[in-house]
Amino acid sequence: MININGKIYSDYGSIPSSIIKYLYHNPVFEFHLRWENHKIFFWESHYFKMMSQLRMLRLNIPMNYTLDFFSNEINKLINNKSNSFIIHLKFLNETKPSYKNHELELILLITVEEVPSFRINDLNVINKISFFKDYNFTNQKLGSVSYLQRDIKRIAAIDAYENNYDDNIILNNQNDIIGSISGNILLLNKTKIISPPTNIGAESNVLINKFVEFIEKINEYKFSYESFGLFELQDSDELCVLSINRGLRPVANYKKKIFKIKVFKKLFNLFIDQYYL
Repeated sequence: MININGKIYSDYGSIPSSIIKYLYHNPVFEFHLRWENHKIFFWESHYFKMMSQLRMLRLNIPMNYTLDFFSNEINKLINNKSNSFIIHLKFLNETKPSYKNHELELILLITVEEVPSFRINDLNVINKISFFKDYNFTNQKLGSVSYLQRDIKRIAAIDAYENNYDDNIILNNQNDIIGSISGNILLLNKTKIISPPTNIGAESNVLINKFVEFIEKINEYKFSYESFGLFELQDSDELCVLSINRGLRPVANYKKKIFKIKVFKKLFNLFIDQYYL
């Protein structure tokens, strides 16, 4: 089912052609949430992140876009089920913005997709990862908005498929790692964990922020947001990719480097168990 501005449609074929036109010609923003354990994963933090990014993109935010509004509209599709879902929020404009008409009303389209729970023992391992060298991402704060990374990630995904890799690392124009096709990157070297900061183009993501808060409470490991390049991968013990869509995915190898799959798996399972308490 599909929810468009509060009206439920059974499938895309039942949506009026006028609205389908907006979907294909005037998409302006997209945001993903996760439904887990009868609630939206870190909902309040995600909500404020979403509102912040809508403002960064200078979109005209309706006054009724409150926490309760989104919760009610999402629950029309999920109806408080115990399953795990990815919630896709797509924002559209009726027309293209212009100098004389720039405060366009947003159209909200919501769909949900059932997915495996984060709370599983067998994590989906990335067996082979490489890096995408054709295009780099801009080294700036605006680049942290995941919606603006979609074109480079789409091309990088095709490159990974053509070269038989499971994922591709994305670099900025200073050749710093900012993430991968499928999410944020975390690197472990002995007892130090690092991840690229958003001011160099890494995706701004609530899940990694919450995971980092959890790591910092454990005295065994020290975390910091730092820029690093491909050379540091060769000297690290573990590497993983983290995303709201697929959770934590340990990386098995990069070139001839074989990574351990131990610490990140343990930490993420402890982190998720805490959420279920």
